[in-house]
Amino acid sequence: MQLDLPLALQIITTLTVVGGFIFGALNLRQYGHARDEHAALAAVNALAVSSASHMRRVLASPTDRPFTDLVASDRELEESAGILCGQFEQLGYLVYRRMVPVAIIDDTVGGSIRTVWPRLRPWIEADRARAGNPYLEEWFEWLYLQLDRYPRKKTAPAASAHLDWRA
Repeated sequence: MQLDLPLALQIITTLTVVGGFIFGALNLRQYGHARDEHAALAAVNALAVSSASHMRRVLASPTDRPFTDLVASDRELEESAGILCGQFEQLGYLVYRRMVPVAIIDDTVGGSIRTVWPRLRPWIEADRARAGNPYLEEWFEWLYLQLDRYPRKKTAPAASAHLDWRA
């Protein structure tokens, strides 16, 4: 059986298109993984070493008094709370725009967000009321609600859950 030239060219064209589709799909998948890696890096950078001191300051503040009263008499505590709010606000917006998957935020800083929001919420709500602006820290609150709405099933903290991890 002999193939004529038009049929051979049609087969070659079909194979080229299928091969291009497969190549494109593989590249798209690789791009998705790279994007997730960049997102993880952004999330980790959002809570850099300087932020750790702000987190410690907020979490070390007394819990027997309203946070609103505490920041009224402690300018450093207010500054720390404001810095954390700003960082979590940015992360919330990045998640909303689907630039960073919520799972990555949950894995990297989800515990911090879950811990800090309830502590800062009365202070944020008082600021909203005082300013007459319900949009203050809206993405921070939104992110907290998303983490609460779609909790990851964590069996243990990373240090123990992934103890056997190998490079």
